Amino acid sequence: MNTVYAFVLPFIIYLGICQIIRPETNIEKKDKKIPVIDKNKTYPKKEYHLETEVTYIPLETNKDVLLDRDARIFHISETKILVANKTKGEIFIFGMDGKVVSKFSVKGGLGVVIITNVVYDEPNNEVFILDRPSRKVVVYNDQGTWLRAFRFPSDLIIEEINNFDKNSLLAYHEHLYGPILQKQPYMFISKKDGAVSSKLNINREKANPSVHYENNTWAQIGFDHSGNCKFGDEFILANMSSDTIYLLKQNKSVSPLFIQTPTVFSDPPVIVSVGMKTDDIITFAIYTFDLKGFLKSGTSGRFKSDVRFLTYEFSTGNFYEHKSRSCWVEKADLPRNTGARFIYAHDLIDRSGMLNGQLKKIASKIKLDDNPIIEITKLK
Repeated sequence: MNTVYAFVLPFIIYLGICQIIRPETNIEKKDKKIPVIDKNKTYPKKEYHLETEVTYIPLETNKDVLLDRDARIFHISETKILVANKTKGEIFIFGMDGKVVSKFSVKGGLGVVIITNVVYDEPNNEVFILDRPSRKVVVYNDQGTWLRAFRFPSDLIIEEINNFDKNSLLAYHEHLYGPILQKQPYMFISKKDGAVSSKLNINREKANPSVHYENNTWAQIGFDHSGNCKFGDEFILANMSSDTIYLLKQNKSVSPLFIQTPTVFSDPPVIVSVGMKTDDIITFAIYTFDLKGFLKSGTSGRFKSDVRFLTYEFSTGNFYEHKSRSCWVEKADLPRNTGARFIYAHDLIDRSGMLNGQLKKIASKIKLDDNPIIEITKLK
């Protein structure tokens, strides 16, 4: 009997360890065919006009509340809007009337070097600031009181964080310079201390760098390339080193949503980024980034290429090409089927003669140096 225990006990321990380190998520196998985005194909042209309800919110402007061109929307709920001046390190929380509820700086001292990404955990009144250069997340309450901070190990370059559930952030590791430091780039980290609790079962063996150095010159991709977006409670996972675009749900199930061809590792790479998802459609941008060719031309800086825009209809299974980013939202934590963007004061003033309704009324009162208006669009 002791011999049996001696054999069985290590096996049981081994199974227990495997259960602990196994990723919490598995990629679901679908019976239906996965749609293919053919980046070499010319698709029929079709323009979309999906707006069903549009709200315009002029943001309060005063000497303490001034948004610059580096300002970005990170969060909109039924009651709050969070905007950050990224380089200046300023956080602004507005009510839905556009009035400031809270304002604070996160720069210096125990704060951050530069704001890379922001998550507002509104139910818990906590704001998570990702500072990529410092490899850390700093947490404040929504009145600006410093609460805690956690650093990432040297093999993690966290490019994005998203609010996943009450305990976890979804973090994305980007291979900025090419070498594989993390074969599983998507992971859940604790909101309490930043510890990695599990990783998504999405693997890659090589990566496209977003930064390239050569002969004392450098090039960095200038387009929002990763495409990891949160739409309501769903996450679309698309990055520059994966041919497959995935759907992540709140139960942590992962399923392939689209496959792109040719591979993202073509020379030069051609990448698909996600713009917007509603119940009816999803939009994409297709663009080439040739960092090596950019450097060979003797230029240094951010590389931007021509972009094609596609829309996929879930009901028909058809792709259509359109001219602009009209069906596109900036990366932010938004309610389902919702889009948001800034409209700047000078744009309204320039177009004042062509406006009508609520926007015309706002334009008649706005001044050139006022903060932007937030346009919130609820889509079909």
